[in-house]
This record gives sequence, C-alpha cells and structure tokens, in this order.
Amino acid sequence: MFVVEVGAVLTSFFMARDMLAGGKAIGFQFQISLWLWFTVLFANFAEAMAEARGKAQADTLRKTKTDSIASGSLSRSRSKKCRPSKLRAGDMCICETGDIIPGDGEVVEGIATVDESVITGESAPVIREIRRRPQRRHRGH
Repeated sequence: MFVVEVGAVLTSFFMARDMLAGGKAIGFQFQISLWLWFTVLFANFAEAMAEARGKAQADTLRKTKTDSIASGSLSRSRSKKCRPSKLRAGDMCICETGDIIPGDGEVVEGIATVDESVITGESAPVIREIRRRPQRRHRGH
C-alpha cells in the first residue's frame, strides 16, 4: 500500500508540474493519479471496516464469556450454577441443548453436537462423544 501511496503522490506532483508548465495533454496523468488515489482511499476504508468487524467480534466474545453461566456438577447427584471463570481442572459441567459450553474439556457421559466455529473456524457443528479408553487385560496366575 505504501508503494501505491508514493505512486499517487508522485503522479499528482508530475501532473501539477506539467499543468503549470502549460502542458495540454495531462488527461492520461490525471486518470492514473485519480485511480491511484481511489485505490489508497478504498484500501484505507476496507482496512477500517475489517478492524471494526474484528473489534465487534472480540467484544461479542468477551460478553459471551462474562455473561454465560454453566451448570457445574460437584458429583453426579448434586449440581449448581457457576461462572466459567470459577471452573477449575477436574470440575464437571452439565450442558444441555442450546447451552454455551463454559470451557474446554471432554465429554464424560452422552454425546453432543458442538459449534466450535469461534475457536476453530469450522462452520459445521462437530460431534463429540465419550473417548473409549483401551481396557486392561488382567493376566491370570
């Protein structure tokens, strides 16, 4: 973009110089200068729009993080509501249809279709289920 900006300044300078010197054929220089300035302005506008969109998405993610409440489970029989910031390693959460999953973890019971697009960029929901661990075989003595 810097090269385009320098080119726009130089073509504008040479066009103004030729115009002051009484040059009659400055139409082509004017067109080139106009296109270069248009490119500079459009690129700055597009960059500003992308930056605003990124900030808006970051704000939305921050609000989601602070506003969501998880159903924490201390044991299989007892559950409570808690904030994701209060969850620690080893805590279990009960997630139901439509819930926002409060953190990273594993499915320990059941199966879930999870929208991971915010994290991975994958647009399609992903199926998550219990990881089967290999069973140990006991040797008889």
